[in-house]
Amino acid sequence: DKLRPNIKGDITWENNILNFITVYPNPVSSAASLVFNLAEESKVSVQIFNTLGEIVFESTEKTFPIGENSIALSTENFSAGIYFCKAGINEAAAIVKIIVE
Repeated sequence: DKLRPNIKGDITWENNILNFITVYPNPVSSAASLVFNLAEESKVSVQIFNTLGEIVFESTEKTFPIGENSIALSTENFSAGIYFCKAGINEAAAIVKIIVE
């Protein structure tokens, strides 16, 4: 299993590409940041899904440098509820749960 949650609920990737990924603040009301730390330069894209599996947000793929990076996420037009943020990193993916208030 490539993903394992740590005690904060963030995700740690065991293949040494992604050191951590989280959404802050979470729960979120109108805007948040997807924060991640890369061990190597990587192509990253983001999709946010509702609980029905429908894509409600999708970014274009962008190359990010080694170290801590962030992507701004607007949830102003989202209904309150649970969403899943999928970060595609190179040829793999990590998923973080987002709670929108």
